Amino acid sequence: MANLAAKESDMTEEKIIEELKNIIKSNLEKPELLEGLKPDSNLIQHLKVDSVDLVEIVLDIEEQFGIRIEDHRIKTLQTPQDIVDLIKSKQAAD
Repeated sequence: MANLAAKESDMTEEKIIEELKNIIKSNLEKPELLEGLKPDSNLIQHLKVDSVDLVEIVLDIEEQFGIRIEDHRIKTLQTPQDIVDLIKSKQAAD
């Protein structure tokens, strides 16, 4: 079930980042890889995630934030900042 607090359209970027880190951490085989993650870090290179991991992360993001991420947009999500920007734009559109 989606976190209702995460659906608030006035959610701060800091809160989005905190929620995003929790989602990513829960999908990593080695959560310690999350240390040192920066907004412009490449998710695949830094976190060593594969396409299946990325899809699982996206599904969790959709549930947590109450948004829909189109399949063609998944390929564009290369950094945490890309994800934050997408979440903010989806929430602003609601």
